[in-house]
Amino acid sequence: MLRSSVENTLKVALNALMVQEKTEISSAELMAEAGAIDALLDLLRSHRCEEASARLLEALFNNTRVREMKASKYAIAPLAQYLLDPQTRSQTGRLLAALALGDLSQHEGLARATDSVSACRALVTLLEDQPTEEMIMVAVCALQNFVIRSRTNRRAVAEAGGVLVIQELVLSPNSEVAAQAALLIKFLFSNHTLQEYVSNELIRSLTAALERELWSTATVNEEVLRTIHVIFSNFHKLHISEAATLCIPHLVAALKSGSEAAQDSILTTLCLLKQSWSTMPLDVSKSQAMVASEAIPILQMLMKTCPPSFHERVESLLNCLPGCLTVTIKQANNLKQVMGGTNAFCRLTIGNGPSRHTKTTLGRVTIQIDKVVSEGVYSGLFSLSHDTNKDSSSRTLEIEITWSNRVE
Repeated sequence: MLRSSVENTLKVALNALMVQEKTEISSAELMAEAGAIDALLDLLRSHRCEEASARLLEALFNNTRVREMKASKYAIAPLAQYLLDPQTRSQTGRLLAALALGDLSQHEGLARATDSVSACRALVTLLEDQPTEEMIMVAVCALQNFVIRSRTNRRAVAEAGGVLVIQELVLSPNSEVAAQAALLIKFLFSNHTLQEYVSNELIRSLTAALERELWSTATVNEEVLRTIHVIFSNFHKLHISEAATLCIPHLVAALKSGSEAAQDSILTTLCLLKQSWSTMPLDVSKSQAMVASEAIPILQMLMKTCPPSFHERVESLLNCLPGCLTVTIKQANNLKQVMGGTNAFCRLTIGNGPSRHTKTTLGRVTIQIDKVVSEGVYSGLFSLSHDTNKDSSSRTLEIEITWSNRVE
């Protein structure tokens, strides 16, 4: 009946088959074995009963066993052609055909098939044609399956202009669309297949997406963060870029507002960039270190609250970021001598640097300040060595030391 030239006969047959597919588990395989796939593809090509034909095709390809049949392999090219055909007017038909390709892409063998290249190109074209958000999600998810399994498909997407199209989708106000687009970018650039297509603009788009969501919803798009990390991991040439430097403040902002998973990703990315500072031009490394230093108070807080798995990365960052050490001499005790008052002063020396002092000296105290970098504030009462009053009371200094990102 699917081969009939009578429209009403086709409609009756399609409706009956749809009912059967929904009610009997084995019916999808029986239909495929009886040649239903070829007949339905012919109907699509001739633009007859498009929506009903596409709906039944999608239902058949949603069946795991049907996807393993030989007929499914030969359905990829006709579905792609249907999407590209200028005579295809039905938006529902296009959506269902894209869904069918998405079903087929879940089978590794089909995703690697030669015809999958045409499917990738068709799906990119679909994304360029002002699609609905539903159509975008269907096409992007189908492309994810195709590109994750085949380098050839990655190149097909890039050569069809897909990288630029997906960059724009990352900036979608719909957070789910932005997340799925970022995931697709991550798959495209998960190795060096498309190294000539990676660019500063790609980092800028991801940074803008991160900023948009952070400011509009006060949440962090974790998929965007993971994608940024993958790109910096695989393409070290981008570390030196202005786009990388401009990305850092947004990573720092997300570090404060994000979930534990987001913080984990951000710490790894910041450590990755930090490792390149020694090989960068000095002005670039200084710029990146200065903007990253805004994270110091956040990192100090994380040292107190984060999981142990974070500690090494947090300490590594704290120990290399430029900051400001402030030493406050709050008071001195028991400095008065029996024969009268003193004119005491306190001199501060850090390493081999120049000393700073208040007024006169009555003793010495050495303070280990390592903790202040990770804790932010370190204070206490310290006894002056080799110096006691005649009444045996100890001379002490009350000192507070802070390490912060404040520049003086």
